Amino acid sequence: MDFTKSLNSPERTAPYNSPIDRSRSILGFYEKPEFAGTHRPLQFSDRSQYHRRSSQGTPVMARNDATANSVALLCFSGALVLLALEGAKLFPNRFAKDSPEPSKPPLLTANVSVVTVSTPQTPPSPPPPNPTPTPNLATIDRSPRLIVDLSDRTVSLYRGNQRIDRYPIAVGKPGWETPTGTFEVTDKIPNPTWEHPITGAIVPPGANNPLGERWIGFWTDGTYEIGFHGTPDESVMGEAVSHGCVRMRNADIRQLFDRIEPGTTVVVKP
Repeated sequence: MDFTKSLNSPERTAPYNSPIDRSRSILGFYEKPEFAGTHRPLQFSDRSQYHRRSSQGTPVMARNDATANSVALLCFSGALVLLALEGAKLFPNRFAKDSPEPSKPPLLTANVSVVTVSTPQTPPSPPPPNPTPTPNLATIDRSPRLIVDLSDRTVSLYRGNQRIDRYPIAVGKPGWETPTGTFEVTDKIPNPTWEHPITGAIVPPGANNPLGERWIGFWTDGTYEIGFHGTPDESVMGEAVSHGCVRMRNADIRQLFDRIEPGTTVVVKP
């Protein structure tokens, strides 16, 4: 029977209702119409009337040669793939050795020259200077000092190196100059009595006393004394009018009188 003819034969009246029916028809297993779509395996007796016979009378199944060859090729290819997979599992090292190794990139070599840089030796830094010792405040001389400046006509009161106050003065006239040098306060007299150095006249304390309200002596030759004192005529400040003493305003001499004691250093500068 011709394959194409068998598909279009009038005996094949039942439709192929499923893919299985169509596949069986392609491979040549033709069912009877009453068994179409039942998926029951065909018996040889069921298919006998749809098979052609050979010249010897032997039943021969009708088939599509191209389809059969394709199916056989697929089965053979699948068997080869399975065989290869099983071989890879059994002989992993063999397959690994046969596989070509990936080409390695060529190694790059370069000539590297080492340059030695000599670092100049830095001379050692000098040791830090000895820190200035902190002065002991207890040893600082805070005693008062009097600095008389004859050219400036002033007297300044210092405690240590700090000037506390400054006062205007009058100094000795020519021939009776105020002595220069370093001296000490010898005595302090409030409201003193004055004796004229030439006539010997005595003037009691009061408004007309040339010594004013206070006396601070710092020099003597055993007969005469020179010192700081007040004056009733304060207009003479800054002049050379005395017999060697240092005249001050009464308010200034009272203030200075309370700030110093006997033994205070007195420096008279020209």
